[in-house]
Amino acid sequence: MKVYIDESGDLGFSLRATRYFIVSFLLIDNEWRINVDFRRFLKNLRGRGRYKHDEFKFSKASNGVRKLILEKLCGYDLDFGFVILRKSKVHEHLRDDLNLLYRYVVIDPIMEMSLPYLGDSERLCVMVDKSIPRRKLQYEFNSYIELKGYYYSRKANRQLPLYRDMIETEHVDSHGEPCLQAVDCLAGAEFQRFERRNYDYHNIIEPKIKGDLYRFLW
Repeated sequence: MKVYIDESGDLGFSLRATRYFIVSFLLIDNEWRINVDFRRFLKNLRGRGRYKHDEFKFSKASNGVRKLILEKLCGYDLDFGFVILRKSKVHEHLRDDLNLLYRYVVIDPIMEMSLPYLGDSERLCVMVDKSIPRRKLQYEFNSYIELKGYYYSRKANRQLPLYRDMIETEHVDSHGEPCLQAVDCLAGAEFQRFERRNYDYHNIIEPKIKGDLYRFLW
């Protein structure tokens, strides 16, 4: 199973920072159908002059295009979820190490929520946007995923825990990954709901949201 992860908002704590940090994730066994359809969909929108960029980005799309993308996503048999961080509730000691906070917010809840969807002997591949700048930070991120994958699989009493050789993390460019573009749009939808009090996009995806794949932090 592959888990695609993206986020919306920022983890800063200045007066200009966002109030919420939204993480979205998509669980999928076969991404081929979405990859093909989204590339065709993008080509169609560009050809009709409705979207000028070469990949889907929620922040760059018009209101109409955003809704079309979300409606198309909801037409698939997909499992996706969210982690909602209200930053005003973050403990002071976590604000001093944003790399640790990022790993804690992104990895821990997603690992715990996604494991019930993973087959007993199935490998897990985590796909994230190539936004972590240095190799050292990427290594720490990957190691943290391996550690938490094993921890939560043991906690859930899985018959076969997720050992290191059963977890892979890829840092990829979203330009070539339609599933990352899709999860970016999902994160943008929930960010609009919490940060802007705009429910238009959330109302589209709400029927597909599962309670066990939705978590508030603090």
